[in-house]
Amino acid sequence: MSAILPLVIGLVFIYSLMAILVTQINALIVSALNLRAKNLRESLMNLVSDRKLQAEILSHPLIKLVDSEKSKLLSVQLNNKAVNEVMKADLTRVDYVAPATFVEALVGLLIVRAYGDIDKALNTVVDEDTRARIDRQIRDFIAAPSDEQLAVLRQTLSSIEALGTDLKPVRAIYQQMLLSFNEVRNRNTDLLPLLMGIATIEIPVFREAMQMVLFNVTNAAQAIKKLEAWFDDGMNRASTLFREKLQKLSLIAAIGLVLILNIDTLAMTRAFWIDPTLRDAVATSAEEFIRNTPTEPTTAITPAEIDAAQAVQDDLNAARATVNQLLSLSVPMGWSWIEVDCTSTDSDIQRICESPNNLRNFFNSSNPNWGSLVIGKMIGLIASAIAAAQGAPFWFDLLRKLTARN
Repeated sequence: MSAILPLVIGLVFIYSLMAILVTQINALIVSALNLRAKNLRESLMNLVSDRKLQAEILSHPLIKLVDSEKSKLLSVQLNNKAVNEVMKADLTRVDYVAPATFVEALVGLLIVRAYGDIDKALNTVVDEDTRARIDRQIRDFIAAPSDEQLAVLRQTLSSIEALGTDLKPVRAIYQQMLLSFNEVRNRNTDLLPLLMGIATIEIPVFREAMQMVLFNVTNAAQAIKKLEAWFDDGMNRASTLFREKLQKLSLIAAIGLVLILNIDTLAMTRAFWIDPTLRDAVATSAEEFIRNTPTEPTTAITPAEIDAAQAVQDDLNAARATVNQLLSLSVPMGWSWIEVDCTSTDSDIQRICESPNNLRNFFNSSNPNWGSLVIGKMIGLIASAIAAAQGAPFWFDLLRKLTARN
């Protein structure tokens, strides 16, 4: 019975190191490919389906998700060429946007859009005095919306059109203002610029979604809260999907790890059982590890504010250190390739033919041990891969409990 606890401690310790290494491999891949920033961009683009608005958000000074220097952005209002540049621009290492920050950027962009459309419409009016008169009345209406202000603007447009001036673009703005005013008439007129901005969204599904989010709000403060809740919900779904991707990546990394290093649970268990010195040495290393690591070890480098190359190097160094610690335990792992005649009765040759670490044995069907070796190796590697993919917190906590009882 005294041999079982050190054996279990040894296995759990190796599983802990493997799980830490898998997490570090994940962190290395995430840093090298900048997957967190890519996931954030994908999440934002799923929330905002208007392509121009997507680009404006990605390049917004508050978001900073694209490399603005390389895309040479000079304004948050982008033309089609700038939109294409943003979509092709390198991503920064930003991996998180606070709901308040996103909503501030989105609301600002929508309001800018509303005023931008007004300016475009007014630019079609040739006469400067007429343009200034209409502009002033539109601004007065937006500042203090009322039926009286709207009536004044309507009369002005009718009188100018009676003189033969084409005001179709301005009329379109007027209709948009009228529709938005009808929506806020019984709520709060502070919402008018935002609703006018939403009306400029060209994608019907996204425009209607935004209108539904703000359907019951009665003031700007409520609108902000509703938009933040909408953003939070979208990000939570995106985070769940990203965690699922990382879990799949962990399983792939775990399989690759056990195959490359030949970390065989059955072979390790057998070695611990027949070699008390190895078993006790690994158990002692586990206890030292727990004493020197009172809390769960950090296994990922936060990439948000550090240089990309440095992030990759830090993750690589952490993974290398864990591999060295794993190999220093002198547990039977790794592969060999030794060709021998397994029909020989020599005891040394038979030991080689029975070794699960000799890769040549699995390609020699004439080996009388071939079937049991293949089945045992599959079971041992699968068990190790599943254990490594469970996550470092699980094994670290279990190891701490086992060593406390030892």
